[in-house]
Amino acid sequence: MAQRRVGIWYNDSKENSLETAYQLVGVLRRQGVKPVMGPMLAQALGETASSQGDFAGCEFLCVLGGDGTLLAAVDAALDLNLPLLGVNLGRVGYLSEVQPENLARDVGRALAGEGWLDRRMLLRASTSDGGSALALNEVAFNRSENSVGILALEVSAGGAMVDRVAGDGLVVATPTGSTAYSLSAGGPLVAPGLNCILLTPICPHTLRTRPVVVSADQAVQVRLMDQRGGAHVLLDGFKPLPIPPQDPTVTIRRWERTVSFLRLGHLNFFDLMRDKLSEWSH
Repeated sequence: MAQRRVGIWYNDSKENSLETAYQLVGVLRRQGVKPVMGPMLAQALGETASSQGDFAGCEFLCVLGGDGTLLAAVDAALDLNLPLLGVNLGRVGYLSEVQPENLARDVGRALAGEGWLDRRMLLRASTSDGGSALALNEVAFNRSENSVGILALEVSAGGAMVDRVAGDGLVVATPTGSTAYSLSAGGPLVAPGLNCILLTPICPHTLRTRPVVVSADQAVQVRLMDQRGGAHVLLDGFKPLPIPPQDPTVTIRRWERTVSFLRLGHLNFFDLMRDKLSEWSH
């Protein structure tokens, strides 16, 4: 029988991340599970080359960090169809499931098969020149760094024009992303099981422009109406998507696949909403 394997995705910028990784490796080995990690973490822990490698064949990917670290791990998890188990080393940790003090207990529960899969929709943003990228949280349209003018965008859904947005930009978000950038821009909180796309204007320069929620079955198109000031598109806060000047339109659709998070039933969406978003600390 092949040895069980669990991947470890590590953010070395987080406080106590190396200590937590060391504890996790011990937890896995005591369960007879092989920890699989990248070269940087293996070197930091003094592991041999046999512990390094990709995550193929792992049962799940244990992500040590905050929500940003989980977002960065999504593409790797999708490539191998791996669920993500987040260990919160960040400030909010809205997507995480495990607190460091409960690491041994919760990883043990996950290995025992007590968890369930929370499948979240993804957005695929594409341009006319073949560029594309995936987003779990949002596709954000912002003014370029050197622009002080108003960004003008025409927004359509299902082939019908929704609005012309003038302001600092627009957030096109999933229900998962409703608690992220979209929320900060004044968008609604949306339960993650709903199949919808949020259109949240950023600082609109008009009294009538408001957030809009459309069906996830509709393709959303966002066209840059005035290219003099410039704009940039950023997915999940770290993946840029260049806008071709000859056709400055970005098409956003729900992707056919989902990403899975391993849950252990600690809190439901509304418990999380009250717990994570009511009290901010810096």
